Amino acid sequence: MTGPAVKEASSRKEAEEAAGTKPICVYEGAKTSTDFEEIASRKRSDFTFYHVATDAEKPTVTVQHKGEEPVVCDDLTFDGLKKCLDDNELPLFGVLDGESYGKYMSSGKGLVWGCFEQESSDDLERAADEYRPVMNELAKEFKDKFAFTYIDTVQFKRAIEGMFGVTELPTLAVNKKAGDKMKYLYTGEMTAPKIAEFLNGVLDGSVEPTLKSEPVPSSQDEPVHVVVGSTLKEDVFPADKDVLFEIYAPWCGHCKKLAPEYERVAKEVAEEGVEDMLMLAKMDGTANDSPVESISWEGFPTLYYVKAGESEPVKYDGPRNAKGIWEWIKEHHSDPEALKERLAAHKAAKQEEETETEKGEEL
Repeated sequence: MTGPAVKEASSRKEAEEAAGTKPICVYEGAKTSTDFEEIASRKRSDFTFYHVATDAEKPTVTVQHKGEEPVVCDDLTFDGLKKCLDDNELPLFGVLDGESYGKYMSSGKGLVWGCFEQESSDDLERAADEYRPVMNELAKEFKDKFAFTYIDTVQFKRAIEGMFGVTELPTLAVNKKAGDKMKYLYTGEMTAPKIAEFLNGVLDGSVEPTLKSEPVPSSQDEPVHVVVGSTLKEDVFPADKDVLFEIYAPWCGHCKKLAPEYERVAKEVAEEGVEDMLMLAKMDGTANDSPVESISWEGFPTLYYVKAGESEPVKYDGPRNAKGIWEWIKEHHSDPEALKERLAAHKAAKQEEETETEKGEEL
């Protein structure tokens, strides 16, 4: 950037009025300190720095976002100023867009996405201002826990629906930590006490995450057991059998290629009579969420193997053909010897049946 890192202003009001979209940092005193000049040169891409000349014996430094009260920096050393700026880089209640997204994701805090009613994208600030007093109050109360934001629900309508399943406005979508897949949706009264109660419930675990889930299948007619978000815990973590679990997307080419091989294994499990020891299951990862932190996915297909009675799934990284999958399962089953014995017994019984059939035909 060109020009001085610190601009001169005749008054704080002039600095506030001249500020653009960045927060301002104002030094009020006879002459700026070396530490202030240094921090300004390092942070000028995130803040606009001003010096207001006064005859005050003790200088003051404040940070201020547009529409918010100034925050006083208590420690005017370089380290103190850096901490003050880092702590107040984000506004109490700010827009979440392409420019600010990275900062919120790396904030280390939980994230509250304000999804409000808008007539158009031009209506964003008006919609946010309606809730700003409540959100500012909450942002101060939960300063160390959550960052409070609002998003353009017109421009990002499909993304919001896809990520959170938001179908009504206003809604607050909450992540316990920025970037988490777990989400909590609040659609109640938009008052500080009610929202605070909800957020405290999110933090202490008394509020359950909101799951995106397809309806529970009325029947299981396919060889592969169909799982939805609301049945994942029960279906994928049974006490009495192992489960190979595929998360797929309907549009995924690799998933389509795997499907007939996967189904072939499921049919073989049924034909071999070992359904009580093993189940193959699948879930549409675009239409369902996981209520289990250890089950997550970034791409498709993603497969997990869960041994009977265990709570920790293992990422399946074996072959993608029926024969290879079946051999992998036999090797990694929770009770491989019992499985092999059952398969051998079934094979022997089948051979005996075929022999008896042949004898009957000869007679």
